[in-house]
Amino acid sequence: EARRLSGPGSWAAGAALTLSYLALIELDSGASAQAERMARGALTLVEENHLASGIPTTNALTALGAALTATTDVHAAVELLSEAVELAPSTAPSYWHAHALIRLAAAFDRLGDTAQADEALSAARADLEALPDAARLSAMREQTEAALKGRHRRDAFLGEPLSEAELRIVRSLASGASLSDVARELYLSQNTVKTHRRSIYRKLGVSSRDELVTRAAELEIAADGDRPRSARPRPRH
Repeated sequence: EARRLSGPGSWAAGAALTLSYLALIELDSGASAQAERMARGALTLVEENHLASGIPTTNALTALGAALTATTDVHAAVELLSEAVELAPSTAPSYWHAHALIRLAAAFDRLGDTAQADEALSAARADLEALPDAARLSAMREQTEAALKGRHRRDAFLGEPLSEAELRIVRSLASGASLSDVARELYLSQNTVKTHRRSIYRKLGVSSRDELVTRAAELEIAADGDRPRSARPRPRH
């Protein structure tokens, strides 16, 4: 209806905005094909009415880029979202700039470009920290960041599996054993255990014992029946 009732000037801008937001709603509900059609309709309105810049154009590009991120045409999504980032008001922090950056991070993630994804999320965070009432976009940014980290950790593990020796060490460390406990139980030197631990942290994408415990639980590595007796958590005093 917005497309049908649109007229020149500000009416066209409003209709383009409406279609862009509807496209994003369709995308969130899983209807990526419908989202793409609506976003393309918004861009057509923008082009027909010579709205070369501004928020209507930014939102149309963001909506189409987000829709294409869910398809195999991810390179096109990155191009559209990069253009949206450039066109969005950026002389001061803005919701549109932050939104485009978050969607761009998701597209870079689909391409496996972690560095660019992290850079886009950092720029979005800087915008959002300076904006009032940005809770919804902040939540979207945090969800994108969590998905990014979670996928890279899974990919790291699946791409380079743990050896049997590393699995035994993971079980012991995840159960609360100290390095000396692990070394004694597995008849290894502490330096050897430390070397294995560095490899384990790298493969699982973790940087602390707490993260290792969480990751081991996710991967169902540390089963109770597999834990060495001396590696059970010791009571705290």
